[in-house]
Amino acid sequence: MHDEIAENYGLETTRMQLYRGKRKAMETIEGNHAKTYTKLPMHAAEVLRTNRGSLVKIERERKPSSKPNLPPFLPIFKKKFLSFAAIQHGFKEGCKPFIAMDGCHLKGPFGGILLAAVSLDGNNGLYPIAIVVVESECKDGWAFFLYHLNTIFGNGPQNMPLTIMSNGQKGIVPAMRQVIPQATHRRCCRHIFSNLKSKFPGLKIKRAFWVVAKAYTVKDFNIAVGQMLELSSKAHSWLSKFLVEIWARHTFDHRVKSEHVTSKMVESFNNWIGNVRGKPILTLLEIIISYIRGLKRPLHGNLWSCCHKICDISEVPCKHATACITHKRMNLETYCDTMYYKHIYFKAYGEIIHPMHDESLWGPVLGDELKPPLLKRMPGRPRKSRRRKVDGAGPSKRSCTVRCIICNQIGHNKRIC
Repeated sequence: MHDEIAENYGLETTRMQLYRGKRKAMETIEGNHAKTYTKLPMHAAEVLRTNRGSLVKIERERKPSSKPNLPPFLPIFKKKFLSFAAIQHGFKEGCKPFIAMDGCHLKGPFGGILLAAVSLDGNNGLYPIAIVVVESECKDGWAFFLYHLNTIFGNGPQNMPLTIMSNGQKGIVPAMRQVIPQATHRRCCRHIFSNLKSKFPGLKIKRAFWVVAKAYTVKDFNIAVGQMLELSSKAHSWLSKFLVEIWARHTFDHRVKSEHVTSKMVESFNNWIGNVRGKPILTLLEIIISYIRGLKRPLHGNLWSCCHKICDISEVPCKHATACITHKRMNLETYCDTMYYKHIYFKAYGEIIHPMHDESLWGPVLGDELKPPLLKRMPGRPRKSRRRKVDGAGPSKRSCTVRCIICNQIGHNKRIC
Protein backbone atom coordinates (compact mmCIF):
# COMPACT_ATOMS: atom_id res chain seq x y z
CA MET A 1 0.00 0.00 0.00
CA HIS A 2 2.83 2.39 0.85
CA ASP A 3 4.61 1.84 -2.48
CA GLU A 4 1.47 2.21 -4.59
CA ILE A 5 0.41 5.45 -2.87
CA ALA A 6 3.90 6.89 -3.21
CA GLU A 7 4.15 5.91 -6.87
CA ASN A 8 0.65 6.93 -8.01
CA TYR A 9 -0.03 9.96 -5.79
CA GLY A 10 3.40 11.05 -4.56
CA LEU A 11 2.36 10.91 -0.90
CA GLU A 12 4.28 9.62 2.07
CA THR A 13 2.15 7.75 4.60
CA THR A 14 2.89 6.34 8.04
CA ARG A 15 2.21 2.78 9.10
CA MET A 16 -0.67 3.84 11.38
CA GLN A 17 -2.35 5.79 8.56
CA LEU A 18 -2.21 2.72 6.34
CA TYR A 19 -3.58 0.54 9.12
CA ARG A 20 -6.55 2.85 9.78
CA GLY A 21 -7.29 3.17 6.08
CA LYS A 22 -7.29 -0.60 5.61
CA ARG A 23 -9.53 -1.06 8.64
CA LYS A 24 -12.10 1.39 7.26
CA ALA A 25 -12.02 -0.32 3.87
CA MET A 26 -12.53 -3.76 5.40
CA GLU A 27 -15.41 -2.42 7.52
CA THR A 28 -17.06 -1.08 4.37
CA ILE A 29 -16.73 -4.47 2.66
CA GLU A 30 -17.50 -6.86 5.53
CA GLY A 31 -19.48 -4.61 7.88
CA ASN A 32 -18.92 -3.83 11.53
CA HIS A 33 -18.71 -7.02 13.60
CA ALA A 34 -19.68 -5.30 16.84
CA LYS A 35 -22.84 -3.76 15.37
CA THR A 36 -24.07 -7.07 13.95
CA TYR A 37 -24.56 -8.45 17.48
CA THR A 38 -27.21 -5.79 18.11
CA LYS A 39 -29.24 -7.24 15.21
CA LEU A 40 -29.43 -10.77 16.64
CA PRO A 41 -32.63 -10.21 18.73
CA MET A 42 -34.34 -8.67 15.68
CA HIS A 43 -33.21 -11.58 13.54
CA ALA A 44 -34.63 -14.05 16.08
CA ALA A 45 -37.96 -12.22 16.14
CA GLU A 46 -38.10 -12.22 12.33
CA VAL A 47 -37.41 -15.97 12.18
CA LEU A 48 -40.22 -16.67 14.66
CA ARG A 49 -42.58 -14.37 12.75
CA THR A 50 -41.99 -15.87 9.28
CA ASN A 51 -41.40 -19.49 10.34
CA ARG A 52 -43.79 -20.29 13.19
CA GLY A 53 -42.68 -23.16 15.35
CA SER A 54 -38.97 -22.54 14.85
CA LEU A 55 -36.64 -22.68 17.82
CA VAL A 56 -34.38 -19.66 18.42
CA LYS A 57 -32.68 -19.13 21.76
CA ILE A 58 -30.22 -16.38 22.74
CA GLU A 59 -28.31 -16.57 26.02
CA ARG A 60 -27.06 -13.33 27.53
CA GLU A 61 -24.78 -12.46 30.43
CA ARG A 62 -25.13 -9.26 32.45
CA LYS A 63 -21.86 -7.39 32.91
CA PRO A 64 -21.48 -4.20 35.00
CA SER A 65 -20.98 -1.05 32.96
CA SER A 66 -18.35 1.56 33.81
CA LYS A 67 -19.68 4.34 31.54
CA PRO A 68 -22.28 6.77 32.97
CA ASN A 69 -24.28 7.06 29.71
CA LEU A 70 -24.95 3.30 29.57
CA PRO A 71 -27.21 1.06 31.68
CA PRO A 72 -25.63 -0.23 34.92
CA PHE A 73 -25.59 -3.81 33.59
CA LEU A 74 -25.00 -4.52 29.90
CA PRO A 75 -26.39 -7.67 28.21
CA ILE A 76 -23.39 -9.45 26.66
CA PHE A 77 -23.93 -12.10 23.97
CA LYS A 78 -22.95 -15.66 24.95
CA LYS A 79 -24.77 -18.26 22.82
CA LYS A 80 -27.42 -18.57 20.11
CA PHE A 81 -29.35 -21.64 18.91
CA LEU A 82 -31.26 -21.76 15.61
CA SER A 83 -33.42 -24.48 14.06
CA PHE A 84 -36.26 -23.93 11.57
CA ALA A 85 -39.66 -25.56 12.00
CA ALA A 86 -39.64 -27.15 8.53
CA ILE A 87 -36.32 -28.87 9.28
CA GLN A 88 -37.57 -30.12 12.65
CA HIS A 89 -40.66 -31.68 11.06
CA GLY A 90 -38.63 -33.21 8.23
CA PHE A 91 -36.12 -34.73 10.63
CA LYS A 92 -38.75 -36.36 12.83
CA GLU A 93 -40.82 -37.69 9.94
CA GLY A 94 -38.33 -38.62 7.23
CA CYS A 95 -34.75 -38.89 8.54
CA LYS A 96 -32.71 -41.53 10.32
CA PRO A 97 -32.16 -41.07 14.07
CA PHE A 98 -28.48 -40.55 13.34
CA ILE A 99 -26.78 -37.19 13.94
CA ALA A 100 -23.22 -36.11 13.23
CA MET A 101 -21.87 -33.11 15.16
CA ASP A 102 -18.88 -30.92 14.51
CA GLY A 103 -17.72 -27.35 14.90
CA CYS A 104 -15.53 -24.70 13.31
CA HIS A 105 -13.88 -21.50 14.48
CA LEU A 106 -15.34 -18.10 13.60
CA LYS A 107 -12.78 -15.78 12.03
CA GLY A 108 -14.13 -12.48 13.36
CA PRO A 109 -12.41 -10.31 15.98
CA PHE A 110 -14.65 -11.68 18.76
CA GLY A 111 -13.98 -15.32 17.96
CA GLY A 112 -16.40 -18.05 18.93
CA ILE A 113 -17.29 -21.54 17.70
CA LEU A 114 -20.02 -22.49 15.23
CA LEU A 115 -21.48 -25.93 16.05
CA ALA A 116 -23.69 -27.85 13.62
CA ALA A 117 -25.82 -31.00 13.71
CA VAL A 118 -26.40 -32.94 10.48
CA SER A 119 -28.56 -36.02 9.91
CA LEU A 120 -29.27 -38.41 7.00
CA ASP A 121 -32.43 -38.77 4.91
CA GLY A 122 -33.68 -42.00 3.37
CA ASN A 123 -31.24 -41.64 0.48
CA ASN A 124 -28.31 -40.98 2.85
CA GLY A 125 -28.25 -37.32 1.83
CA LEU A 126 -26.99 -34.75 4.32
CA TYR A 127 -29.81 -33.07 6.21
CA PRO A 128 -28.88 -30.05 8.42
CA ILE A 129 -30.85 -29.86 11.64
CA ALA A 130 -29.57 -26.97 13.75
CA ILE A 131 -26.66 -24.59 14.29
CA VAL A 132 -25.43 -22.79 17.39
CA VAL A 133 -22.81 -20.16 18.12
CA VAL A 134 -20.99 -20.55 21.44
CA GLU A 135 -18.01 -18.93 23.12
CA SER A 136 -15.77 -21.99 23.16
CA GLU A 137 -15.87 -25.71 22.55
CA CYS A 138 -16.43 -26.96 26.10
CA LYS A 139 -18.93 -28.91 28.18
CA ASP A 140 -21.09 -25.83 28.80
CA GLY A 141 -21.34 -25.06 25.06
CA TRP A 142 -22.16 -28.65 24.09
CA ALA A 143 -24.71 -28.94 26.91
CA PHE A 144 -26.47 -25.80 25.66
CA PHE A 145 -26.55 -27.25 22.14
CA LEU A 146 -27.73 -30.72 23.18
CA TYR A 147 -30.36 -29.40 25.60
CA HIS A 148 -32.17 -27.38 22.92
CA LEU A 149 -31.56 -30.07 20.32
CA ASN A 150 -33.22 -32.59 22.60
CA THR A 151 -36.40 -30.51 22.56
CA ILE A 152 -36.60 -31.13 18.79
CA PHE A 153 -36.34 -34.92 18.71
CA GLY A 154 -37.20 -35.68 22.32
CA ASN A 155 -40.92 -36.18 21.62
CA GLY A 156 -40.62 -37.40 18.05
CA PRO A 157 -42.56 -40.37 16.63
CA GLN A 158 -39.40 -42.42 16.12
CA ASN A 159 -39.09 -45.32 18.52
CA MET A 160 -35.48 -46.11 17.60
CA PRO A 161 -32.66 -44.94 19.85
CA LEU A 162 -30.76 -41.87 18.77
CA THR A 163 -27.12 -42.15 17.69
CA ILE A 164 -24.74 -39.17 17.84
CA MET A 165 -21.37 -39.25 16.10
CA SER A 166 -18.54 -36.87 16.90
CA ASN A 167 -14.79 -36.70 16.47
CA GLY A 168 -14.00 -36.50 20.18
CA GLN A 169 -14.48 -32.78 20.76
CA LYS A 170 -13.75 -31.35 24.18
CA GLY A 171 -16.65 -31.65 26.59
CA ILE A 172 -19.13 -33.46 24.33
CA VAL A 173 -18.99 -36.80 26.19
CA PRO A 174 -19.84 -35.43 29.68
CA ALA A 175 -22.45 -33.14 28.09
CA MET A 176 -24.15 -36.13 26.44
CA ARG A 177 -24.16 -38.08 29.69
CA GLN A 178 -25.78 -35.12 31.41
CA VAL A 179 -28.38 -34.09 28.82
CA ILE A 180 -29.22 -37.19 26.73
CA PRO A 181 -27.81 -40.25 28.48
CA GLN A 182 -30.14 -42.54 26.50
CA ALA A 183 -28.41 -41.68 23.19
CA THR A 184 -25.71 -43.89 21.68
CA HIS A 185 -22.35 -42.20 21.17
CA ARG A 186 -19.92 -43.04 18.37
CA ARG A 187 -16.48 -41.79 17.48
CA CYS A 188 -15.64 -41.02 13.87
CA CYS A 189 -13.09 -43.59 12.65
CA ARG A 190 -11.64 -41.18 10.13
CA HIS A 191 -10.47 -38.85 12.90
CA ILE A 192 -9.17 -41.75 14.98
CA PHE A 193 -7.25 -42.93 11.95
CA SER A 194 -5.80 -39.45 11.36
CA ASN A 195 -4.33 -39.43 14.87
CA LEU A 196 -3.12 -43.00 14.45
CA LYS A 197 -1.44 -42.18 11.13
CA SER A 198 0.39 -39.20 12.58
CA LYS A 199 1.91 -41.40 15.30
CA PHE A 200 2.38 -44.65 13.34
CA PRO A 201 2.69 -43.96 9.59
CA GLY A 202 2.63 -46.75 7.07
CA LEU A 203 0.30 -48.32 4.54
CA LYS A 204 0.06 -51.63 6.39
CA ILE A 205 -1.16 -49.95 9.59
CA LYS A 206 -3.72 -48.03 7.55
CA ARG A 207 -5.15 -51.15 5.95
CA ALA A 208 -5.15 -53.07 9.21
CA PHE A 209 -7.05 -50.29 11.02
CA TRP A 210 -9.89 -50.16 8.51
CA VAL A 211 -10.21 -53.94 8.51
CA VAL A 212 -10.58 -53.79 12.29
CA ALA A 213 -13.08 -50.91 12.21
CA LYS A 214 -15.33 -52.38 9.50
CA ALA A 215 -15.42 -56.00 10.71
CA TYR A 216 -19.01 -57.21 11.10
CA THR A 217 -18.36 -60.16 13.40
CA VAL A 218 -16.41 -60.72 16.60
CA LYS A 219 -14.33 -63.43 14.92
CA ASP A 220 -13.27 -61.16 12.05
CA PHE A 221 -12.57 -58.37 14.54
CA ASN A 222 -10.28 -60.55 16.66
CA ILE A 223 -8.41 -61.77 13.57
CA ALA A 224 -7.88 -58.21 12.36
CA VAL A 225 -6.75 -57.06 15.81
CA GLY A 226 -4.24 -59.91 15.91
CA GLN A 227 -2.84 -58.87 12.54
CA MET A 228 -2.45 -55.28 13.77
CA LEU A 229 -0.71 -56.53 16.91
CA GLU A 230 1.82 -58.40 14.74
CA LEU A 231 2.48 -55.26 12.68
CA SER A 232 2.92 -52.84 15.60
CA SER A 233 2.34 -53.50 19.27
CA LYS A 234 2.55 -49.77 20.02
CA ALA A 235 -0.20 -48.96 17.50
CA HIS A 236 -2.34 -51.71 19.01
CA SER A 237 -1.80 -50.34 22.52
CA TRP A 238 -2.64 -46.79 21.38
CA LEU A 239 -5.85 -47.97 19.71
CA SER A 240 -6.86 -49.99 22.77
CA LYS A 241 -7.38 -46.83 24.83
CA PHE A 242 -10.59 -46.12 22.85
CA LEU A 243 -13.71 -47.99 23.87
CA VAL A 244 -14.52 -50.60 21.25
CA GLU A 245 -18.25 -49.92 21.62
CA ILE A 246 -17.98 -46.43 20.14
CA TRP A 247 -16.00 -47.07 16.95
CA ALA A 248 -15.96 -50.79 15.98
CA ARG A 249 -18.79 -51.82 13.68
CA HIS A 250 -19.33 -55.30 15.15
CA THR A 251 -20.39 -53.79 18.49
CA PHE A 252 -23.08 -51.47 17.05
CA ASP A 253 -26.56 -51.89 18.46
CA HIS A 254 -28.88 -53.48 15.90
CA ARG A 255 -31.69 -51.09 16.94
CA VAL A 256 -29.73 -48.11 15.66
CA LYS A 257 -30.36 -49.00 11.97
CA SER A 258 -27.16 -47.36 10.80
CA GLU A 259 -23.76 -48.86 10.07
CA HIS A 260 -21.76 -45.69 9.41
CA VAL A 261 -18.29 -45.58 10.93
CA THR A 262 -17.17 -42.19 9.57
CA SER A 263 -18.72 -38.75 9.68
CA LYS A 264 -18.46 -38.56 5.87
CA MET A 265 -21.80 -40.42 5.86
CA VAL A 266 -21.43 -41.69 2.32
CA GLU A 267 -24.41 -43.00 0.34
CA SER A 268 -24.52 -46.65 1.30
CA PHE A 269 -27.95 -47.68 0.12
CA ASN A 270 -29.04 -45.03 -2.40
CA ASN A 271 -30.63 -47.62 -4.72
CA TRP A 272 -33.23 -48.64 -2.18
CA ILE A 273 -35.76 -45.80 -2.58
CA GLY A 274 -39.21 -47.04 -3.52
CA ASN A 275 -42.61 -47.91 -2.16
CA VAL A 276 -41.58 -50.82 0.09
CA ARG A 277 -42.87 -52.57 3.18
CA GLY A 278 -40.68 -53.53 6.10
CA LYS A 279 -40.24 -57.11 7.30
CA PRO A 280 -38.61 -58.35 10.52
CA ILE A 281 -35.09 -59.66 10.34
CA LEU A 282 -36.17 -63.05 11.70
CA THR A 283 -38.31 -63.71 8.62
CA LEU A 284 -35.39 -62.82 6.38
CA LEU A 285 -33.08 -65.28 8.15
CA GLU A 286 -35.74 -68.00 7.97
CA ILE A 287 -35.79 -67.62 4.19
CA ILE A 288 -32.01 -68.03 4.05
CA ILE A 289 -32.14 -71.13 6.26
CA SER A 290 -34.95 -72.74 4.28
CA TYR A 291 -33.16 -72.03 1.01
CA ILE A 292 -29.88 -73.56 2.17
CA ARG A 293 -31.68 -76.55 3.72
CA GLY A 294 -33.42 -77.11 0.41
CA LEU A 295 -30.01 -77.33 -1.22
CA LYS A 296 -28.89 -79.69 1.60
CA ARG A 297 -25.87 -77.54 2.38
CA PRO A 298 -24.73 -76.54 5.89
CA LEU A 299 -25.17 -72.91 6.96
CA HIS A 300 -21.69 -71.47 7.39
CA GLY A 301 -21.12 -69.48 10.56
CA ASN A 302 -19.60 -66.48 8.80
CA LEU A 303 -22.57 -66.33 6.41
CA TRP A 304 -25.01 -66.33 9.32
CA SER A 305 -23.09 -63.63 11.17
CA CYS A 306 -22.73 -61.47 8.07
CA CYS A 307 -26.41 -61.65 7.14
CA HIS A 308 -27.57 -61.16 10.72
CA LYS A 309 -25.31 -58.16 11.40
CA ILE A 310 -25.72 -56.32 8.09
CA CYS A 311 -29.51 -56.75 7.94
CA ASP A 312 -29.92 -55.94 11.63
CA ILE A 313 -27.95 -52.69 11.44
CA SER A 314 -29.10 -51.35 8.07
CA GLU A 315 -32.44 -53.15 7.51
CA VAL A 316 -31.35 -53.71 3.90
CA PRO A 317 -30.71 -57.28 2.64
CA CYS A 318 -27.06 -58.23 2.26
CA LYS A 319 -25.72 -59.99 -0.84
CA HIS A 320 -26.33 -63.46 0.62
CA ALA A 321 -29.93 -62.68 1.51
CA THR A 322 -30.43 -61.04 -1.87
CA ALA A 323 -29.36 -64.23 -3.65
CA CYS A 324 -31.72 -66.34 -1.55
CA ILE A 325 -34.71 -64.03 -1.98
CA THR A 326 -34.13 -63.77 -5.72
CA HIS A 327 -33.92 -67.56 -6.04
CA LYS A 328 -37.24 -67.88 -4.21
CA ARG A 329 -38.72 -65.40 -6.77
CA MET A 330 -39.85 -63.11 -3.97
CA ASN A 331 -40.00 -59.33 -3.93
CA LEU A 332 -36.64 -58.04 -2.75
CA GLU A 333 -37.99 -54.63 -1.75
CA THR A 334 -40.32 -56.27 0.77
CA TYR A 335 -37.42 -56.76 3.18
CA CYS A 336 -36.24 -53.16 3.45
CA ASP A 337 -36.82 -50.95 6.45
CA THR A 338 -39.63 -48.39 6.42
CA MET A 339 -37.00 -45.64 6.39
CA TYR A 340 -36.54 -46.32 2.67
CA TYR A 341 -40.20 -45.75 1.76
CA LYS A 342 -40.70 -43.21 -0.98
CA HIS A 343 -43.40 -41.34 0.93
CA ILE A 344 -41.19 -41.28 4.05
CA TYR A 345 -38.42 -39.71 1.96
CA PHE A 346 -40.82 -37.05 0.69
CA LYS A 347 -41.86 -36.20 4.24
CA ALA A 348 -38.31 -35.03 4.97
CA TYR A 349 -38.74 -32.26 2.38
CA GLY A 350 -42.49 -31.78 2.61
CA GLU A 351 -42.36 -28.34 4.25
CA ILE A 352 -40.49 -25.22 3.20
CA ILE A 353 -38.42 -22.57 4.98
CA HIS A 354 -40.26 -19.32 4.40
CA PRO A 355 -38.12 -16.36 3.30
CA MET A 356 -37.52 -13.42 5.61
CA HIS A 357 -37.70 -9.70 4.88
CA ASP A 358 -34.64 -7.54 4.42
CA GLU A 359 -33.11 -6.32 7.67
CA SER A 360 -34.24 -2.77 6.90
CA LEU A 361 -37.83 -3.97 7.45
CA TRP A 362 -37.20 -5.72 10.74
CA GLY A 363 -39.11 -4.32 13.67
CA PRO A 364 -37.51 -3.12 16.91
CA VAL A 365 -37.22 -5.45 19.91
CA LEU A 366 -37.86 -4.29 23.47
CA GLY A 367 -35.03 -4.43 25.98
CA ASP A 368 -31.46 -3.26 26.26
CA GLU A 369 -29.22 -3.35 23.22
CA LEU A 370 -27.26 -6.60 22.94
CA LYS A 371 -23.51 -6.11 23.15
CA PRO A 372 -20.77 -8.23 21.54
CA PRO A 373 -18.66 -10.60 23.63
CA LEU A 374 -15.62 -9.26 25.41
CA LEU A 375 -12.42 -9.36 23.41
CA LYS A 376 -10.01 -12.05 24.55
CA ARG A 377 -6.35 -12.22 23.71
CA MET A 378 -4.91 -15.71 23.78
CA PRO A 379 -1.41 -16.24 25.19
CA GLY A 380 1.47 -16.36 22.75
CA ARG A 381 2.00 -14.90 19.30
CA PRO A 382 -1.01 -15.29 16.97
CA ARG A 383 -0.58 -17.79 14.16
CA LYS A 384 -0.41 -16.42 10.61
CA SER A 385 -0.67 -19.71 8.75
CA ARG A 386 -3.37 -22.34 9.00
CA ARG A 387 -2.56 -25.46 10.99
CA ARG A 388 -3.25 -28.28 8.56
CA LYS A 389 -4.28 -31.74 9.66
CA VAL A 390 -2.48 -34.90 8.73
CA ASP A 391 -5.08 -35.79 6.12
CA GLY A 392 -5.88 -32.19 5.21
CA ALA A 393 -6.07 -30.80 1.72
CA GLY A 394 -3.08 -29.46 -0.13
CA PRO A 395 0.01 -30.97 -1.73
CA SER A 396 2.38 -32.83 0.56
CA LYS A 397 6.15 -32.75 0.30
CA ARG A 398 6.60 -36.50 0.35
CA SER A 399 4.55 -39.65 0.40
CA CYS A 400 3.70 -41.22 3.75
CA THR A 401 4.23 -44.71 2.31
CA VAL A 402 7.81 -46.03 2.55
CA ARG A 403 8.94 -48.99 0.44
CA CYS A 404 12.24 -50.81 0.94
CA ILE A 405 14.39 -51.07 -2.20
CA ILE A 406 16.03 -54.30 -0.96
CA CYS A 407 13.07 -56.55 -0.11
CA ASN A 408 10.40 -54.43 -1.87
CA GLN A 409 8.21 -54.47 1.27
CA ILE A 410 6.12 -51.56 2.57
CA GLY A 411 6.62 -50.01 6.01
CA HIS A 412 10.41 -49.60 6.26
CA ASN A 413 13.45 -48.51 4.25
CA LYS A 414 16.82 -50.09 3.46
CA ARG A 415 18.49 -48.78 6.63
CA ILE A 416 16.36 -50.89 8.95
CA CYS A 417 15.64 -53.78 6.59
